[in-house]
This record gives sequence, structure tokens and C-alpha cells, in this order.
Amino acid sequence: MRSMDLFGMTFLVVWITLLIVALNLGGDAYAWNSPVIIGLLAGTGTSFIAFLVAENKASHPVVPMGLFASWKYRNVPIITVARTLLFFHLFASTFYIPVFLQVTGHSSTLAAALVIPFLFTAAIASSSTNYYASRSGVVRPPFWVGLAILPIGMGLMTTLHEGSSLGQVVAYTIICGMGFGSGTVVTMVIPQAGLPSDLLPTVTAFVSALPNLGGVLGVGIVGTVINNKFRARVSAFAPPGYPLARLNDAVAAARDPVLGPQIVAAYVAAFQLGFRILAGIAVLQLILCLGLGRVVLDAANAGEEKVELVSIAADDKGTDDKLDECRVQGPQREKNVSAV
Repeated sequence: MRSMDLFGMTFLVVWITLLIVALNLGGDAYAWNSPVIIGLLAGTGTSFIAFLVAENKASHPVVPMGLFASWKYRNVPIITVARTLLFFHLFASTFYIPVFLQVTGHSSTLAAALVIPFLFTAAIASSSTNYYASRSGVVRPPFWVGLAILPIGMGLMTTLHEGSSLGQVVAYTIICGMGFGSGTVVTMVIPQAGLPSDLLPTVTAFVSALPNLGGVLGVGIVGTVINNKFRARVSAFAPPGYPLARLNDAVAAARDPVLGPQIVAAYVAAFQLGFRILAGIAVLQLILCLGLGRVVLDAANAGEEKVELVSIAADDKGTDDKLDECRVQGPQREKNVSAV
């Protein structure tokens, strides 16, 4: 228990909690310049600084800060950002695409079902990229290709409107799934390559937790953008006294017999803004990942190993003892395969 980084874990939870609460309440329940939001943001910054200090002093930190300051291990911080943003896109997309479909008049069942092509394509892309990387040893190029596809898919999502066909929705979500899926497995492998063995458990656990962080931030931040834009546009045409609290349920508000079409148009504009931001983040993510260092995969177990017994005489003095030495010989190729 003494070696556990309790302070680091505590400050990390406090930092994320305050950040999400501030993003959800800002511009909705409270104005951005209100004392409540300012206090939450101040607490967010303070807890983050405290987390960094705790990690630098901890004997077994949750996040080894040395890995973020070394060019040799730059893959760790780069993948920390990239993996977080991948799931930032995933959760934001799977949460707000169904809402968009319901607002534009589709049933909740159909809206939920139309997320399946995205997830199915992501699973295929993930398995394909993983198989190719494990067989060829080439990791970065297929990952880069997927990251290049993701902003294309997100950009296409910004063109959706209330008159878009379901075929367009399915096609665009499939493209997004191809971009997202290519990184789900390799972003676990890349930061582990080349690390000292004593850091592998810590880095693996840390990287494994990033999808949760990305998901919370994605829904919170993109939701804040969409909801604030939606409320602002409705406020521009709503009659005096219109209860803006109704907008908390955009689907129900869109069924208003008088303002319904305008409310739908307002939500579509907000949805498009949210996905423009996602497309821009995807471009920055690709640029960041172009700086990934060389990745080396251990292929020592590839092929069948041959065990050769070599008998060696113990000495020349007439002794009958012999030593049997087992020498393990791997495949003819190099044991380490370098990824280009």
C-alpha cells in the first residue's frame, strides 16, 4: 500500500471530474463567466498541477513523467493523445449521431441500429490492421492510413442535414469506422515497443485506461458545443417567454407543432458544428502521429524453432562424462522486424 500512488490517483480523478462538470454546466445551467464555472475551471487547473507534482514525487507513479520528457520514448505521449482522441471521436459519434437521426424524424430504434455499421466496420478495420502488422512487422503506415481516413469521414458527416438519406448516413459512418478501427489495437502496441521491462505494466495499464478518458471528454466537450450552439440558435427565433429548458430534450423539442421545423434546422446546424470540430481534431491527430518513432516488433517466435542437441566432451583426461547443450535456433530471418 505504501508504494501505491494514492495522491496521484486522487488528483487525477478530481481533475477529470471538475473538468467534465465545468464543461457540462458551462453555457447551460450557468454562464461561462459565472463564479461557479470559474471556480470549477480554477479547481481543474489546480488539481492538474497537483497531479503533475504528485507524479514527479511518487516512487511508483500512475503516469511516469519521465516518459513524457524523453525524445527516445516520444511514442508514449504521442499515443496517449492519439488513443484518447480516437475514443473521443468514437463516443461523441455514437452518442450524437442517433440524437441527430431522432431529431430529424427517425425512430429511436432505427437511430440506434444505424450505429451498427460504424461499429462493425471499426471491428473489421481493427482486426485487419492488427493482422497485417503482426505478419509484416509494419505498424505505422496502416495506422497513418486509418488516421487519414478519419477526418474524411468526419468531414462528410458535417454535410448531413434533415433531408439526407439513410444511405448517406450509413456510408459516412462506415468511412468513420474504417478510420477509427485501424488504431484501436496498434495504439496499445506502439507505446510498449522499446520500453524497459519494468515500465511495461505501468504503461500498459495507463494506455488501457485512455478510452474511458477519451469517451468522457468526447461526450462532454462535443455535447457542450452542440448544446450551446443549439440553444443560441433557438433563442434567436423563439418567442418571448419560450421555456429554453425544453431544449434539454432536443428530440421532444423538435416535435413542437409551431417551431418544430426551425428547431430541427437549429439542431442540424449545431450538429454540423460539432462534427466540424471533430474533423479538425482528427487532422491535428494525424499530424501529431506523423512524429511517431520507429517501432520494432519482436518476431522471435515466428516460425518453428529447432532444438539441436550438441554433445560436448567434458575434457581430454579420460573422463566419460559429457555435457548436452541445448541450443535454440530461430528462423533464418532476423528476430526483430523493424517497422518502416
